[in-house]
Amino acid sequence: MSKLRVTWWYTQAFWSKYRKIIAISIVLGVILVWLFPTLVQYLPRQRQTKYIGRVGYYSWSEIPIDIQSKISSGLTALDETGQPVPVLALRWTVEEDGRAFRFLLKDNLRWQDGKPFTAEDVNYSFTDVQTVASDNTVLFRLQDAYAPFPTVVSQPLFRQERRTRLGFIKENKIIGLGEYEVIKLTHQGSRVKELIIENQSERLVYRFYLSEDELIDAFRLGQVDIAEGLTSLANLLETEQQMYTVDESIHPRQFVAIFFNTTDPNLTKEIRQALNYATRKPGPQDEKLRALTPIPPVSWAYNTTEEIEPFAFNLQKALDLYETADPAQPLSLTIDTPLPLLEEAQKIAEDWRNLGSQAKINCETSQDVDERGCGRFAINAQVRILRDLQDFQVALLAREAPSDPDQYGWWHSTQSNNISGYQNPRVDKLLEDARKETNQQRRKLMYFEFQKYLVEDVPAIFMYYLPEYTLYRHVPTE
Repeated sequence: MSKLRVTWWYTQAFWSKYRKIIAISIVLGVILVWLFPTLVQYLPRQRQTKYIGRVGYYSWSEIPIDIQSKISSGLTALDETGQPVPVLALRWTVEEDGRAFRFLLKDNLRWQDGKPFTAEDVNYSFTDVQTVASDNTVLFRLQDAYAPFPTVVSQPLFRQERRTRLGFIKENKIIGLGEYEVIKLTHQGSRVKELIIENQSERLVYRFYLSEDELIDAFRLGQVDIAEGLTSLANLLETEQQMYTVDESIHPRQFVAIFFNTTDPNLTKEIRQALNYATRKPGPQDEKLRALTPIPPVSWAYNTTEEIEPFAFNLQKALDLYETADPAQPLSLTIDTPLPLLEEAQKIAEDWRNLGSQAKINCETSQDVDERGCGRFAINAQVRILRDLQDFQVALLAREAPSDPDQYGWWHSTQSNNISGYQNPRVDKLLEDARKETNQQRRKLMYFEFQKYLVEDVPAIFMYYLPEYTLYRHVPTE
């Protein structure tokens, strides 16, 4: 009994002396247990971190598709040729003469937070499309037949949830279905400034800049260790190019072309063809890859036959066409172009002035000089910085071809994005029929014909595919 009394006295004395510390420890322990699931996400892990820079002004929904595809998936994805393949969908069927597409979802799909992925989670925001979800099937009913629709649903799907971090900080959590999870998304105004994603082995920190100059400066300052998607190394010193690892590739969907305003009465088809032959383009030995049509060479619909006139540089053909066109007065041409293509536009202008000079010489040495004189063959070509695509005569531009060969919006006579004002009823009909044709082989033949007639009409001179450079501070590892 005396031992119990002594123990009780010691316990009372200990409690009296240390009760505040004990109480605080208990409270902190409870808080730690409560916050542990949140805090554990921020504990350091053995992951390689890569700091990657890109150029672009993006909202979240506009983030480049290659980055989005790391975080989530769509019902389909596009293979290297632009054909859709099933991803979240097991398969799909085309119904109602191409006006409806029924997708059967794979079993046991889950979001990154473990919640089941269901047909109701297919949340594409389409206009003029009726979406019906039932069990593991999603039916899209369109107003008109549209064969490329399976490529449209390759857009990755996301879910957003309002969550509480550290017990009191509220934020939107972006949840996908892919390998990488979004850890942090930072905005500057309406644009994404930084995106951090990670999987089990690495963390990728994407930082977005407004120009290539800004990105290269960030690379120099060590803000990023990889600079992706550069179209030129002109702003990088030669010594710097030797210091860093440079990976060069060709972007097969981004091409440079000379667009003509075909509504200009001086730019007849014969004149445009003559200017095409007079323009020097990349050859087999050049670093740049020549473009022949607006459909990229990796596409399943690219015309590989000899039907496509390459319009390789041929001054004699250019002269024959130009002299046959028999201009009534000197041809004045203004090439509008953005600053990065200015030097190239000046070379094109020189080619065209040379055509005019040679045609004038031919006229002067001819026995059949009429009263109009030979000065009418002169070509006055000048270059200026692009101001307005709604008002141009000639424009040297870079464009990115869509993944699907459907270019109705670019070349159909009724479309506002047809910047050349190009009109050809036969091409209109091919574009209209091809986007409704669900048989791929028949559709392919339509696009073969489309390319043949378009290239022959020369609403644009297709020059080359853009090179793409990636800078690495260190030698990249697999």
